[in-house]
Amino acid sequence: MADGDIRMPFEGGTSFLLTACGAEVRKRWARMLADHGLTPHHFALLQVLEHIGEASQKELSSAVGIDPRNAPPLLDLLDGRDLITRADSTEDRRRQVIQLTPLGRSIVGFLQKTGQEIEEEYFAPLDADERNLLRRLLLRLSTRGMRGAPAEEEMPRAAATRGTRSRSTNDSGLHPFLY
Repeated sequence: MADGDIRMPFEGGTSFLLTACGAEVRKRWARMLADHGLTPHHFALLQVLEHIGEASQKELSSAVGIDPRNAPPLLDLLDGRDLITRADSTEDRRRQVIQLTPLGRSIVGFLQKTGQEIEEEYFAPLDADERNLLRRLLLRLSTRGMRGAPAEEEMPRAAATRGTRSRSTNDSGLHPFLY
């Protein structure tokens, strides 16, 4: 057996390979975000706001998948860097409405572009058709675990039935919350 030809028995497992690829891409993203003083949770909060416009702390926490009690330090950092604003709701004084600032929108766009560059570099060994196929297959699998989300092939029909555009992808076809 030549050097480098040793295969571990688990390398044939699709779940293992998928996890290894995901971990590597997430590590690259986390490193890029850390260079800007942010974490993946900060970025997720910013992206949710960019996608929906405004939200309460509870809504943001739920969308990102964090305990609402852990949100204040994340929001404090974003607020302190003038990336978000927090204001009392006009409908309920106990509720704060959180929105992106113009600087926050700019940062989200910059981070999304930088993240796209990370993705392009990681997937460079695949041609465009292979990337599209991989994306379609992963989307089909990932939608199975989303709360009430239809499978990919059902999305256009389901959105048309409701009379609204599917919120699971943006106009470019990419998932709005990259990480």
